[in-house]
Amino acid sequence: AALVEFILVRRKHFGTDDAFAAAVHESEILLRQAQPGAAVAALIRVLPDVKSSEPFHNRWLTREELRTRLRASFVSLLDDGHHDEAISVAELAKSVFTAAEAIEMRADAQFTGGEKLALEAEQLPSNVAELHARANHSFSSAGRSYEELAELRFATREYTEYLWKSATAFHHGDDYRSVIRLLRFYLAQESRNRRPHALTMLGQAQLAQGDGDAALRSLTDAISQYPSHPVTYRARIASARLHLERQDLEKARQLLNDNLENGILTPRSIDWQESLFLLGQTYNGEGLEYDRLSREVGIDSFDPAQQKSALKYLQMADQAFERSARRLSEYVLRVPESKRAVESEYIIAESLRFRSKYPRAKLRTETIETVRASLAGDAQAQLEEAFSRYDKLIAELNRQQDLKPLSPIDSKVLRNCYFLAADTLFSLERFEEAIVAYSSATNRYQLEPASLDAYLQIAACYRRLGNSKKARGSLEQAKVVLAKIPLDLAYEQTSRFTRQQWEQHLQ
Repeated sequence: AALVEFILVRRKHFGTDDAFAAAVHESEILLRQAQPGAAVAALIRVLPDVKSSEPFHNRWLTREELRTRLRASFVSLLDDGHHDEAISVAELAKSVFTAAEAIEMRADAQFTGGEKLALEAEQLPSNVAELHARANHSFSSAGRSYEELAELRFATREYTEYLWKSATAFHHGDDYRSVIRLLRFYLAQESRNRRPHALTMLGQAQLAQGDGDAALRSLTDAISQYPSHPVTYRARIASARLHLERQDLEKARQLLNDNLENGILTPRSIDWQESLFLLGQTYNGEGLEYDRLSREVGIDSFDPAQQKSALKYLQMADQAFERSARRLSEYVLRVPESKRAVESEYIIAESLRFRSKYPRAKLRTETIETVRASLAGDAQAQLEEAFSRYDKLIAELNRQQDLKPLSPIDSKVLRNCYFLAADTLFSLERFEEAIVAYSSATNRYQLEPASLDAYLQIAACYRRLGNSKKARGSLEQAKVVLAKIPLDLAYEQTSRFTRQQWEQHLQ
């Protein structure tokens, strides 16, 4: 009933103090009735008439009362998630508030709008890319608004505060070039406040921009200058990631162990959990490197001396893979709902498959029958467990894929599990089952280079089963598939040869 009366007053007495006050009341009632668009429209009818350069006179409202009520409407819109409408109020209020106040209102609305969109992108199975793009746009808009506000407050103590808010907004919006620019200004002006946060964020931004050397300098400064500061744990994680990429595994391991073993972080901490996962990855990287060295030295050679030299590297690989599996098993146990649980399970399965190589290699030189039986049993058990884990991952990821699209990492894990499960059956000499598994993989990923390796393995299975005719047929099938696979793929990334080498090899 009040709303009807206020609308009547506004219409009958257009352009008067009464109409202006009635429109403000009308807007507030519409907000209570959850009509944000109509509420803003009511303000649009009267607020443009207020001139910031002229005194404000209204027999129903003082300027301060109007400011208070507009601020309350703005906050209400923000709290209810109506960020576009809140931005509209901020723009309309320029003549009522100071320029700096109006810009800050707009920036706050843009930033919280970005947060809402980013949260939706995490929770919804579809339109994730579109939501992320909109969130990034909103964050970047907030960053520009806060930067504009910083320029207005250049001569005040608030200057660095708004520089920080601007850099933070750009960081959320993945505009790392702007983050780096603003944080350099911030660090030049601010000697103490948030300095460890700024150095860490700067390092993360430089890392995202591909400037690893600069990132390492910033992160090292944060770690060395503020070793006990809470944000330094994130600096160690970012630095460890960079060392992991550069294959400086010892340094990565040292940084991650610092986070895990200092007694301050608890297993409930996100930084502790992240450090545990990365440490598992680091040990896996060490295992792969030692495995590579064993092949380089000659673990597959027929020379006993070369085999003996290479065996020590394979033993170190076995130890590294064991540590990797142990750390990642702990991670999955502590954080079973983590988005990285699937990746962790996959690396554990891979570690088991690789660990089977050491006892199999020792079998070549071992002569004592009881030791040989023990080594064969170890290899068998590891391969069986690896296959079981691949099989479970395939079933689980296919179940998830029926509900929503898989993430890029989970999609790669699923593809790899199909082929590696078949490889594991081949190593177990379960050739008929391996043929079925390889066929499932090739049917699903027929136009990917990895399928060519699978056809070779199918041929190898048939040869071991004494069926040379079907072995030749599998190779002919591989030639047909090769002709269909696009020419521009990076064949060597997922298979053993380049395209030209595949053509030569199959001929």
